[in-house]
Amino acid sequence: MAKVPGVGGVFFKSPDPKRLYDWYARWLGMEFEDWGTAFYPKTMPANGQTVWSAFDAQTNYSAPAEKSSCSI
Repeated sequence: MAKVPGVGGVFFKSPDPKRLYDWYARWLGMEFEDWGTAFYPKTMPANGQTVWSAFDAQTNYSAPAEKSSCSI
């Protein structure tokens, strides 16, 4: 059976991305750039990464999608 080597990114909307980044930095020790952060899991292929990024709730970046998040 084939395995998924990683997730390219997690992107979502937030009413205040900066405040959200500050919360994650304070309580989880995550470090952020203006665009978000990237993870480099040891079990991913060489040079693999997963991007984690919050967009302003009013952005049209994900248009035409209308939902701010999804669940699996």
